[in-house]
Amino acid sequence: MCGFIFTTSKNYKKKQIIKSGKFIFSRGPEGNKYIQTNYFKSYHTRLKIMDIKNKKANLPIYDLKKNYFLFYNGEIYNFETLKLELLKKKIKFKTNGDSEVLFYFLKTFGIQKTLKKINGMFAFIFVDLRKKKIFAARDEFGQKPLYYSKNNNILTLSSSVRSIKNLTNFNDLDKQNIRIFLSSNSGLIPPNKTIFKDIMALEAGHYLSFSKNKFKIIKYFNPREYFYKNKYYINNNKSLRIIEKETTNTILQSIELHSISSRKRGIFLSGGLDSSLLYFFLKEKNYKIFKKKTYIKSLTVLHDKQLSYLPTTVNKIINKQLDKSNSIQFEKRDYFKNLINIIKFSGLPQRWGGGIPMYMCAKEFRKKNIRVIYSGDGADEMLCGYMDIIKSIKNNKNLYVFPYSLELNKNSIFYNDLDAKIYYRYLNNLRKQSIKKFKFLKNKSDILIKCLQCEYSEFFLQSCTAIQSDEYSMANSVEVRHPFINKIIFENLINLPSKAIANLKDNTNKVIFRNILKRHNYINHDKKKEGTRNYSKFISQKKYWNFESFYISKYLDLSKLSNWKEIYKVINLEIFIRVHLSKNFYIMLTPIGKKTLL
Repeated sequence: MCGFIFTTSKNYKKKQIIKSGKFIFSRGPEGNKYIQTNYFKSYHTRLKIMDIKNKKANLPIYDLKKNYFLFYNGEIYNFETLKLELLKKKIKFKTNGDSEVLFYFLKTFGIQKTLKKINGMFAFIFVDLRKKKIFAARDEFGQKPLYYSKNNNILTLSSSVRSIKNLTNFNDLDKQNIRIFLSSNSGLIPPNKTIFKDIMALEAGHYLSFSKNKFKIIKYFNPREYFYKNKYYINNNKSLRIIEKETTNTILQSIELHSISSRKRGIFLSGGLDSSLLYFFLKEKNYKIFKKKTYIKSLTVLHDKQLSYLPTTVNKIINKQLDKSNSIQFEKRDYFKNLINIIKFSGLPQRWGGGIPMYMCAKEFRKKNIRVIYSGDGADEMLCGYMDIIKSIKNNKNLYVFPYSLELNKNSIFYNDLDAKIYYRYLNNLRKQSIKKFKFLKNKSDILIKCLQCEYSEFFLQSCTAIQSDEYSMANSVEVRHPFINKIIFENLINLPSKAIANLKDNTNKVIFRNILKRHNYINHDKKKEGTRNYSKFISQKKYWNFESFYISKYLDLSKLSNWKEIYKVINLEIFIRVHLSKNFYIMLTPIGKKTLL
């Protein structure tokens, strides 16, 4: 994992570039380098995961003549296979990692073929100085961030919103996106936007091209193209048992791809379905995956010292060994200060409450020198795993109605019809593409299941789940990997029949994953995991806050706030503004809140 700040401007001095680079330092605390040419200036940091002892593996990578440069953040999991193609071209390698393979693949085959071939999580910039051409790309599902600003034919890119803001001094807030964020049920905004008016996000599955002041953004990944009608019909005629076996093989294949590392590994273990399934394969199939016995450290968050909260799954996994080595105590007083810390790092308000305990887990792994962590994220998006999705599929007669977690709240005091029109234009465009692809299905619920598999994988992942995972992990200099967020997993799941995804009669989601674990007697389906949002709800009680003292009260009417989720987003936004714009960190609380939260 790494971070970079890159600009084509000749006006910035070296000190300014390096100062902006301090906001990406935790993304790569084990190596940094400043590079300047007649065409660009840059600063790159590195977190060593692969080929850690080889200095030649440091970033950025460039050729001897300094005609080509690669700035790169991520992991290319199939790099060893790609390396074989390059060896046929008589290319000699100086490293054993993925960065050099990506560099030569881009140089040899170009951007389009490279993006079709590589499998991983990534954000990179590739510069061809001979043609004065820049390419920048982001992975298919948005696991790694890439932000940019374009002003007066100057292009600036970075892994961090804060780095761009610090360098360019673009401080103007996008009030429309603020209102969308506050009125969204999940804190979402259009995926090509940020809270800052002049700083944009490159969407997942897109790359940009910049040459001779010409700027273009190209979409290279469309999840609907991974659906094959014949494959779907064949799967529909298979038994669930056969589908289980095939899905199991695909999961094992993805885990094996995600297992390349020169560092120790761990896993976030919530006790939920997805992390339990992942842990099961890592534990039971250890030798097959790693080709040798490998120790995987698990870590669980406990709230209020009540072990009784933990479901049967976690109790089985950690058995009698539950102690400080594989659990951390998370209490109310921890929440608020770490919420501030992660907002300081990310340069964006938090979208949901569960990122803070995950931030603390990542911090604990860092203390144990475990730098690669597996996560079960992604399965919910690809398998209709949120309960509001099931409810939406059952109740909707209109194909253009969306689940609660994708919608704006019309009852929100921040809701605006014009904002909603902008927001839903994006969603409706995705739905239109999906309906066109899946309209051959006769059952409306089957159509909706396929639509929502695509939309949550294409929109929700990059706007919420994946990007927040990047934030809480990279703030602690650890790398989180998501074996369920992968092209080969998605292709398997998008071609499954509805019976393997959801049982609408008994409100069951992720059917295929549940069946796999159930067959191995590995989970008690009647038990709920403790969850990670209880303290976000706690701090969002209206009685704790003096909203009249909030800076945003000058622009937004906070007097009618009542919904705790809305209050949580307002608190996040206020922290964001005080940290990044006002530099006044103190937030006025009532006496009760002052004692409890700070």
